[in-house]
Amino acid sequence: MTATIREHLGARARFLVVAAAAGWMIFVACMFFPAIPWPVMVGSFVTVIAAILGLLLALRCPRCRHRLPQVGLAEVWTPAQAVKPRECPRCRIALDTAG
Repeated sequence: MTATIREHLGARARFLVVAAAAGWMIFVACMFFPAIPWPVMVGSFVTVIAAILGLLLALRCPRCRHRLPQVGLAEVWTPAQAVKPRECPRCRIALDTAG
């Protein structure tokens, strides 16, 4: 069974949200525990920035390459009963088709 476009974008968004949260927790831990070396702090900060940019720029429609961060984030944060985008706003491909 192949994943739909919505499931693929949701999985990618979940990975990026977890990476951003983990990087942020490490960054905050570095502030409270000065024994942690500064390259770890810098690396965690870079991870947070990269994950946020990934959420904004890397979630794209497979057909027209239009950015769709709202679809990925809707899969991560909204409940299952919520109304979610049904199609790409540019090419109108249904997000529930196999991608």
